[in-house]
Amino acid sequence: VSFTRTVLSTDLEWKIEQSTDLSSFGPASEGVDYEIASRQALGATAERITLRILSPAPSLFLRLRITRSL
Repeated sequence: VSFTRTVLSTDLEWKIEQSTDLSSFGPASEGVDYEIASRQALGATAERITLRILSPAPSLFLRLRITRSL
């Protein structure tokens, strides 16, 4: 699983959430459910994050929740 994010916005929080049924999502824990396999710089303003799933289920769905911290 990969996603691209900006490195310029320091007020954004990036959280991985998981679900087995697409109805209810809960937090995924780094080191338990996933690990960061790689970080690739995309110029001076962005990076690509690639995750490795550590606890796969027969049907596992992930989403990225981005919130602005105040």
